[in-house]
Amino acid sequence: MKKSALFLIILLFALTSISKAQFTGNGDVVTVQQVKDQQNDGSYVTLEGFIVKRLGDELYLFRDDTGEIEVEIDDEVWQGQEVDANTKVRIQGEVDEDLTSVTIEVEKVSAGSGSGSDSGGWG
Repeated sequence: MKKSALFLIILLFALTSISKAQFTGNGDVVTVQQVKDQQNDGSYVTLEGFIVKRLGDELYLFRDDTGEIEVEIDDEVWQGQEVDANTKVRIQGEVDEDLTSVTIEVEKVSAGSGSGSDSGGWG
């Protein structure tokens, strides 16, 4: 009986720890050009720039000083944030590379406090 109770406690703790997990990435900001040149499929990246255009359902065009890349942002990832083409954002997500293109599957969007070339409110 004691072994069963101990097992259940350990299992409950493990499940609770897993449910609290979230994407953190390594925090180093990279550029669009670096993603296209250096990142591997499945790499987690952080980029800062602007979402300049909606291309389709949950598909957007992201731009920084080095170029543009398509990003996929599920509706729930926005968490009620409203941004436009002049709002600087920080996105974190996973590189998705196939034979013809590189995209980012975004897991977190953070809108900065300003626009243009300022720090965006992140530091």
